[in-house]
Amino acid sequence: MTSDERINYPLSTMTPSLLAEQPISGGAPATAGELAASPPAANWKPAIFLRRGFNGLNDPPKAMAAEPGLRRTALVFSPPAINVDEGPDDWELCADVYWRIVADIGKLLPDATLGIVAPFGTARFSTPEEWLAAEADPDDIHEPPARCFWRDGGGRTRVDARTEFWSNIGGPSPYSDSYTVSFYSDTPELDEAVHDTIVERCAEAGLQIVNEKSETPGSVRIAIPPTEQWTKRIMWTLFICLVVVEVVRMDTWPDRVAVVGIFLLVWAVFQLIERISRWRNERRSRNKDFYGENRDA
Repeated sequence: MTSDERINYPLSTMTPSLLAEQPISGGAPATAGELAASPPAANWKPAIFLRRGFNGLNDPPKAMAAEPGLRRTALVFSPPAINVDEGPDDWELCADVYWRIVADIGKLLPDATLGIVAPFGTARFSTPEEWLAAEADPDDIHEPPARCFWRDGGGRTRVDARTEFWSNIGGPSPYSDSYTVSFYSDTPELDEAVHDTIVERCAEAGLQIVNEKSETPGSVRIAIPPTEQWTKRIMWTLFICLVVVEVVRMDTWPDRVAVVGIFLLVWAVFQLIERISRWRNERRSRNKDFYGENRDA
């Protein structure tokens, strides 16, 4: 990719590490005085981690879950280990690299349509410029989109880039306090191309990848603790043992059948309650559709 093919976004979206390389008003390079007015760029650089594969922390996109070749490459922007209160906010450290990667993926999929979705699907955009214009208010808290996705003419999602806002909740290493972007690709070949694009753009920005490793389900997991599942298993095991004991104690078959019938009735009622509860939770989840999937056309 040649330099004239690379898109340049407004200075407000640039990481400090790139300021010296980018033109400022009128095409003039940044002067030493302009750069000296801010803390050293090196102090602002986030640590970068790459993770490949699935870790059980988040479900894959609904539209891609059935893809046999589905792959995930996650770019973890871990915050600097210094106080940057007088520097840019956390997302400004990562925004430029993010949007350059988005532009490069668009070049990998020239026939695909880009969709940019705000959290909970509250707004949608078709170009990075539209998104950047919408968040141009300096009083706004600048954060990334919930997702960017590329869909071909047949309606198939080729890549879905989902932001995981660990910056708001902590989390396990290396995700804790990070902005993580999980790039889901529908084929291994496309995943490799996206991975190479990420590595290239990070290197260009002077962001060192601290480490890269593969993950498997369970290697990092903070899903709902299994306490509830084990409680159910123990409860049903004890209940079945009680039924067996009662059946053995009964002298006649009608009594035994009655005990088994009561057990089946209790089980059926429990299953009905559980299904109703699951249905209600699914209805609630529609209002918690962070990635706007339920509003996809």
